[in-house]
Amino acid sequence: MKASDKTIERIYNAAEQLFAERGFTETSLRSITAEAEVNLAAVNYHFGSKEGLIKAIFSRYLTQFCSELEKKLDYYESKQNATPSTEELLSIFMELIVSIKTHSSKGVVTFMRLFSNALLQKQLFLHEYMTNDFGIVFYRFGLMLRKAAHNDNISEVEWFWRLHFSLGTILLNIASMEYFKTLMKKEFKTSIKISQVIQLMAPYITAGLLAAPVLKDETLVNAKYDISKLTEN
Repeated sequence: MKASDKTIERIYNAAEQLFAERGFTETSLRSITAEAEVNLAAVNYHFGSKEGLIKAIFSRYLTQFCSELEKKLDYYESKQNATPSTEELLSIFMELIVSIKTHSSKGVVTFMRLFSNALLQKQLFLHEYMTNDFGIVFYRFGLMLRKAAHNDNISEVEWFWRLHFSLGTILLNIASMEYFKTLMKKEFKTSIKISQVIQLMAPYITAGLLAAPVLKDETLVNAKYDISKLTEN
């Protein structure tokens, strides 16, 4: 590995750890470079800025994940009458998440914490970046999930929120796996695998997605998702 590659890897590892532990706003470039034991100018040289570094970290995970998800979508879209059930699609989605090859000793848990922090701290530039670069893949998955749900009466707004409720459930439980594993040992004197947690989550989330519509506000019921920002990229 070249010296520059080693520097980049040290910056990646330090930034992932600190962003996951402290959050994006609270973590300075100086603290990252101190942890990585590199010159402060190295971040600007390799990534351009703090935002550039954050985007690069997310890209390492999302490029890999979306590539695999797209293969799954292409496969099922090419097979007539072969759309998996809602529960099967959710299981596929979660299994892909935990199968991502990571550079962190804590595996994909670190990325789930990063993703959670991005939502909690309103990192809007990340939302725009992910929409532009990966949004169409997630949109296709949402369409396939809706097709599998056979829930045509639900409005786009209500479906949007149900997808985000589902994502929140997935993020929380995967990001907190170490805590829940400790809790299982303490309270039940046994252990549980992440694959088993996925088995538990899939039917739980499915029930929420398949529930009858509850939204009554006509303005919200009739609102449509603006797909133009996806098709323009």
